[in-house]
Amino acid sequence: MELRTGARTVAAVALITVLSGCGAAGNVAVPRTTTPSATTTTTPPPTTTTTVAMATIPNDLVGKSAKDVQAELNSLGFWDVNVYGPDGSPVVLTDAWHVVSVDGVGTNAPTTSRITVRAEPNPTTTVAPPPPPQTTEQAPPPAYTPPAPVEVYYKNCAAARAAGAAPLYRGQPGYRAALDRDNDGIACE
Repeated sequence: MELRTGARTVAAVALITVLSGCGAAGNVAVPRTTTPSATTTTTPPPTTTTTVAMATIPNDLVGKSAKDVQAELNSLGFWDVNVYGPDGSPVVLTDAWHVVSVDGVGTNAPTTSRITVRAEPNPTTTVAPPPPPQTTEQAPPPAYTPPAPVEVYYKNCAAARAAGAAPLYRGQPGYRAALDRDNDGIACE
């Protein structure tokens, strides 16, 4: 083989390179075809652990004021407390309501739980109005009854004058027609 310079030299070198990879018939290299494969790696998402606080719903809430029960449950961490009246409607919390039941009483529950409280109005202590003062009907004063005429008797006008009763007029005690000589209604004149 002769080496020449130029384009032929490059061709010879290329041919030698190609042929050197070939061998005898039994020693034939089979070209390998490779297909690219995608490798998928799955990574789990980061896990966040949320810890929920737990608290026990007290057993002694029944009978207390609804306002006090809500405050006690709030202090334990229960903020979703709903108070309903006997008809199922929400109650405006005042001291006028007392608790008759609490859902989940005595259990250990997450503080994010909804607590349902049932309440009734406090019994009204009606003070009986004092009885009206007893007015004893007093009997009306007796009708004026003139005093019974005093029976006065003058034997004559001299006795009437001596008693200081003269002259005597008709209708007065001691007057009598026998003492009235002229019958004019005046005796012992």
